[in-house]
Amino acid sequence: MTSLNPNRYAGHAEAVLLCEDIAADEAAHPALIQRVTRAQTALHDAADTLRAAQEAFESAQRIHNHATQLELALVERVRVSRGLLHPIRRLPDELLVLIFLDVRRMDCIKDNRRVLSPAAVCQRWRSVALHTPQLWDVVNCAMFRVPDAVTEQRWTLYAQLHLERSATRPLSVSIQYNPRRPEPHTLELWPAFSALFRRARSFSFETTLDVTLPLSFCMAFHAPGLLELHIDDTESKACTTSILRIPFGFHAPKLDTLRHCGSELLWATNGVSPSVQKVELTTERFETRHLLDLFSRFPNVRALDVLVGYVLTSSVPVVVRAKQLQSLKLIIQHMDMHIAQSFHFPSLRRADITVEAASDWEPLIFSTFMHSALPTVTSLTLAMDLGEDVASGLSACVRVEHLTLRHDTSCCLAHEVEGVFSALSASDTNGSWIFPSLQKLTVDGCVPLASMADAIVALASARCASAPSGPRQRLMRMPLSKWHDRGSGRPAPVDAQALQQRLNRILSVEVL
Repeated sequence: MTSLNPNRYAGHAEAVLLCEDIAADEAAHPALIQRVTRAQTALHDAADTLRAAQEAFESAQRIHNHATQLELALVERVRVSRGLLHPIRRLPDELLVLIFLDVRRMDCIKDNRRVLSPAAVCQRWRSVALHTPQLWDVVNCAMFRVPDAVTEQRWTLYAQLHLERSATRPLSVSIQYNPRRPEPHTLELWPAFSALFRRARSFSFETTLDVTLPLSFCMAFHAPGLLELHIDDTESKACTTSILRIPFGFHAPKLDTLRHCGSELLWATNGVSPSVQKVELTTERFETRHLLDLFSRFPNVRALDVLVGYVLTSSVPVVVRAKQLQSLKLIIQHMDMHIAQSFHFPSLRRADITVEAASDWEPLIFSTFMHSALPTVTSLTLAMDLGEDVASGLSACVRVEHLTLRHDTSCCLAHEVEGVFSALSASDTNGSWIFPSLQKLTVDGCVPLASMADAIVALASARCASAPSGPRQRLMRMPLSKWHDRGSGRPAPVDAQALQQRLNRILSVEVL
């Protein structure tokens, strides 16, 4: 419909048309009035219907909510009722304690919060857990990339929680300290570590940072129940130059095992620790002074594992004595004659000797070392480039019953070992055999050459029970290693399985 301009006067022709339009509009108006009336009625009816539907929906929602609450209450009542009848509620507190301890001991569980889980089940379990000190005597602090003071404070509270709830029980403490920076965010962390150390029966500390100074302060106290001490900072970038000093205040009268890897270890006093029986040292710096201090400080050591990364020398004769030493594992570079002849281990029975840069050793020094340190061993492992010229040194080990030969850096034996097999296959001019008590020879390495395999077979034939002549104790077994590193670039070795079968036939070994 076109809108009209009211600000003008219509002409005659236009007036006629307008009169016609007015008549038509007035005729249609009553119909539009009725249409609007019907639409208003329909809208009113729809509003009433919508209002009724909304009321019905709200009523149904209230009924649904009430029914849901009744269902949840019923389910909870059934759950509680069944729980009251569960057999575990009849378990006495003593059995609950055993279950809690078994959960803590599971190797697959590494979550520190696991020990707190029983205390969160119910009031009775919480009471049992809080009144069981042995449930809290294992402390495992695995601190990786601690971001802020809040996290550090949480670990401090964790340590204090175990200190309080374990009563007076000795603690087994394991700390992995690998935060983003060596300086702590708070002042309470290292005192908490020190408190754990004083209460510990075993204390293990591993870190990737140079924290030797605060760690020394941490251990400057009396630890009356400490049996095992393990410190490892080999992953620290400063371990080649840093020094871990055991302070004056350190006193562990019951210490049995000492393990240290990484920084140079120095003691502030010249005291003696007679209780220590096992020592493992893999330090960046180990010289003659460390060797002498080791045996004077721990006179009753029974098992010793040491990495000697420096040449051991002395301008004067020295004495290295350990009357109780029974097991020795030694990785060594070189030594002079004064050191080679200094050892006295009358109780030594097991020895694992790895000689690096063996070509630098003079046969006389090697022979002196063997006669000095290893004459009483019954089980001997040698990892070095052995040649026939070391036979005089090997002859010192007259009590060896089990000998293991291996290479220190490769899966295959060094070619020089073939000379050792030859030396073991015959007696000397006096009729004496090297290793006259040998019963088992383990070849822990691939046999690279056919000539070496022939030397091994000749050795078995010469020392087997059916040989016409031989040492007083005949060889019983010669197990071979069957593993070969194909990525080493070395040629394929002799078939170990076929060689093993041949040796078994010679020695008459029954293979199960």
